[in-house]
Amino acid sequence: MRLRYRPRTCLMTTAAAIPVLLTGCARGIQPPNTLFIAYGIEDSWFSKESKTLIEGRLTEFTENFKRTSPDTNVVLFGYKFGQLQEQIISDTKLNLGPDLIVSASGLIKSLHNKGYVDALPARINWDQTYSPLVKEIASIKGQYVAAPVLIFTQVACYNKRTVPASPQTIQELEELTASGTRVGLSLTPEGLWWTAGSMGAIKEMSALGLNKSKTTKFKSIRSWLAWLRKAALYKNISFFKSELRKDESLINGELDWISCDAGGIEQLRNKMGDTLGVSALPNGAQTAAFPIPYYISFGLGSSSSKSQRDAAIKYIQSSTNLIVQRQLMLRNTDFLPTNKHVTIPTRSSQALQAINTSFNDQVRGYSEEWPGVTRFVFGEKNNPNRYQELTSALADLISGYLTVDQTLDIFTSFSEGSKP
Repeated sequence: MRLRYRPRTCLMTTAAAIPVLLTGCARGIQPPNTLFIAYGIEDSWFSKESKTLIEGRLTEFTENFKRTSPDTNVVLFGYKFGQLQEQIISDTKLNLGPDLIVSASGLIKSLHNKGYVDALPARINWDQTYSPLVKEIASIKGQYVAAPVLIFTQVACYNKRTVPASPQTIQELEELTASGTRVGLSLTPEGLWWTAGSMGAIKEMSALGLNKSKTTKFKSIRSWLAWLRKAALYKNISFFKSELRKDESLINGELDWISCDAGGIEQLRNKMGDTLGVSALPNGAQTAAFPIPYYISFGLGSSSSKSQRDAAIKYIQSSTNLIVQRQLMLRNTDFLPTNKHVTIPTRSSQALQAINTSFNDQVRGYSEEWPGVTRFVFGEKNNPNRYQELTSALADLISGYLTVDQTLDIFTSFSEGSKP
């Protein structure tokens, strides 16, 4: 679920699920049986279509909740994603914070560490809902902090008129570009990490992240960086900072094959119709691709009254139970459920089959490496700039400013104060 920008207004979802604009967003003017939900909207993705998509999906959750809580008003507050954390902190200090936050699990955990999101109640056995992998994402030291509700991952999107069958390996992808197929890749670490998996570099990254590396040569990481540098020289491979621009290039026929976020499939299909093909990202000759999933999750705001807290927990449970998650799967094809008991109807959709392969085969295949890779990419509290360092290094490598070995030094060197 990409949460995209709209002006800072608030939205009340009524029993009939009709959005009603409110004048002023002060909590004080609302009746006591009101549940306040804040969410961020990624401004670079803002459009009328994406706004309708996001608000419609949130309405699905609200409709389920209101079947058993018809007297509770649900008010949605939309903010620019970059301002969401700051806004929640500011409002909570005034005792006006939201009761629920809908965002990526990482932001919710960050707010918890700062004291603005409460842990989920231990009296509820959340392990009955979530798999061990999802628990790892949602918890801090074994305690659930976020309640994941949707899983999005990365797949390949392509024009079936020019690419009849998506490449199964990264070597086949190279061969396609040599024959004239135009390929679009991301320029961000999370958008390129799947290629690190295909090139066999993930185990070395994980060992570095956990400070358990027994080598100083890092051959696999170097081979991956060399592949990226070579790809930058190809006429038919383009790198994009903007996911929106990359998607538009596929829609407009400027590209034939791209790596894409599953959350954008519906918009691509609305523009491309039956010409859109979706598949899992290509693996390597010996190792799987490493797509980065993201988990849209609920977090409990820390300034709720008892009745609002009870309503917030009920909202989470109504959105993550087996029946509701199964119904969502039957109506949507761009995400996976977080409830571990839901069976994925892969035969019903090419997109669902691709997303299922991406998450349950490729992502889960690296379960042991995930903690180390996370630390490798993001560092720890004493190295808050680690992600930006890697982002800049990748951009400089692909632009030709840095050599492969210079980039390798940045990737594999941790200062004394920044060891994970």
